[in-house]
Amino acid sequence: DHRVVAPDHLNFGLSDTAPGAGLAPADHTRRLRALVEALDLRDITLVVQDWGGPIGLSYAVTHPENVARLVILNTWAWPVNRDPYYIAFSGFVGGPIGRFLIRRFNFFARGIMPFAFGDKRRLTPAAHAQYLYPLADPRDRTGCLVFPKQIVAATPWLNSIWSNIGKLRDKPVQIVWGMQDIAFREQELRRWEATFPQARSLHLDGVGHYVQEEAPAELGAAVDAFLAETAPPPTAV
Repeated sequence: DHRVVAPDHLNFGLSDTAPGAGLAPADHTRRLRALVEALDLRDITLVVQDWGGPIGLSYAVTHPENVARLVILNTWAWPVNRDPYYIAFSGFVGGPIGRFLIRRFNFFARGIMPFAFGDKRRLTPAAHAQYLYPLADPRDRTGCLVFPKQIVAATPWLNSIWSNIGKLRDKPVQIVWGMQDIAFREQELRRWEATFPQARSLHLDGVGHYVQEEAPAELGAAVDAFLAETAPPPTAV
């Protein structure tokens, strides 16, 4: 019933990466904007999760007139440079040891990803293989290397997003949140709910970080209902 456009960001999934292409979050936002413009996408329902939060919302706060609705899964979009929890993760995984483990052993996809599931059984071997496949070559893991350090290093960019988040406060918002997430906790959820008090909010017990993978039926039903209830009325003829 709806058109879905799922960007395959450079050095993630199966996208080729040209030598020298920037892989910082702001670079992904620039390419997202170019994709939206190339496809002439309008009245977008923006669905964001993890790094897709700041990447997508960076586009949204600079083009609020083109974003009709927001669907927010486990994510954030504000500076975390004073939060010891994120500072520690960014420092270790984004530091020399973490970067070595990712490049040499595919540590992020093999080690961290399964740990982030609320119920580890929901990451089946067949599904996990699809995540591991495009990262088989160490050269394809640069994106995984870049992002952890950027949690803190991208503080000025994150601040530019959050300081403009008010431009989106009149949008319809659906929040779908995995309550067992080790990355984005209940306190991050409450911050979103305080920022968008008009939001519908679905809390999924037993679901961790990967809401799309862990609770696809519940997520799909919530988004379907949200789109139906916020659709503009038909134009009279």
